[in-house]
Amino acid sequence: MYENFGAVVSDHRVAFKLFFPDTAKDPSQYVNGGLPRITRIQVTGDFQSELAGENWDIARAPELVKTDHPNGIIYTYTIDQLSNGFYQYKYFVTYEDGTTRWCGDPCCKYVASEHENAAFVIGGHSTNVEPIGERISFHDLIIYELMIDDFTAGFRENGAPVDAVKEKIDNLADLGINAIEFMPWTAWRGGEFS
Repeated sequence: MYENFGAVVSDHRVAFKLFFPDTAKDPSQYVNGGLPRITRIQVTGDFQSELAGENWDIARAPELVKTDHPNGIIYTYTIDQLSNGFYQYKYFVTYEDGTTRWCGDPCCKYVASEHENAAFVIGGHSTNVEPIGERISFHDLIIYELMIDDFTAGFRENGAPVDAVKEKIDNLADLGINAIEFMPWTAWRGGEFS
């Protein structure tokens, strides 16, 4: 179910979808307490200049719209046209008691290295993976456990980490590696992978 949430990209359009499970609607979804008491959620990031604003301007950040969901509630906001690029964002949550909090996106596809921002990619090229014709037997596998953050840190700059891995994949093959096991896909607190 959660693959439908986060920053959902389609062509040059992105839909921010943030889901909160509600035990009153579906007791199997969440067991610790009820829904958070939220007044509003805004999305801010380096895409805002594309909307005739300033990047990371919380005062003019778009507000997500709260709607009902069969298993809880969902907050959404859609941007119809963005240029190709790697965009970083965060949610800014305002609670009923007036407190605020910056939050990453728990369903994001990319994590930027700076400030643990969530990220998404518009454009670029898709990679078509050809099915494996003949599988290598388990005892012949030479597996490289690849920490995406560490492996790409020295050369990826602001690019998408997976694209940076693809740039260097031949180097691993030259070493005789014939399988890759990706280690943690998203960052934990502190800006590093755990």
